Amino acid sequence: TSGYSRNATSTAGATSPTCGQKFCDFDGGDYMTANATNVFNSASTSYAIKFTPDFSANAATDRMFFDTHATGRVLLDHRSDGGLGWRIGNTDLPTISLSSYQQYWKQSQENIFIITGTTGNTKLYLNNTLISTAVTAWSAGNPSYIKIGAYNSGLYPFDGKIHYFKVWNRLLTNNEVAIISADRTTNE
Repeated sequence: TSGYSRNATSTAGATSPTCGQKFCDFDGGDYMTANATNVFNSASTSYAIKFTPDFSANAATDRMFFDTHATGRVLLDHRSDGGLGWRIGNTDLPTISLSSYQQYWKQSQENIFIITGTTGNTKLYLNNTLISTAVTAWSAGNPSYIKIGAYNSGLYPFDGKIHYFKVWNRLLTNNEVAIISADRTTNE
């Protein structure tokens, strides 16, 4: 996680992810765990996750990008109906429909989700395209751990590569969102 000098450790699901210098390859049965104490407790927050999915945007399967435990829960998931679910401070934000993001999703290519916001004004970007703005109020929490690549119980494992997950305790500027979003290799 960025700015907190924390590193995730491989945790046995069905297997452990295979990690190299630039990414960890999740096979749909593994995940990583990291200490999240005092990481998600800011009223202004931003997250970025760079990933290469082995599944399509309209895949009829649940896949978790990240999830924390119940106290102040933070998560981002791909749902079996193709929608995206997100939660901050244990508050569900409106589900993002498949039609809102499918054209920006790159299967088997690098993608970057960025969430940045404060209570009542939270934005989600995919590859530098704003796909949702939530006006839902939320309160920051202080979860003790995060699972990267799975639901907090280890279910709904991610299938593909996760290159990084970063957290900032401030809002990112539009320029920073553009710079971070440009950090991907494309086949376009």
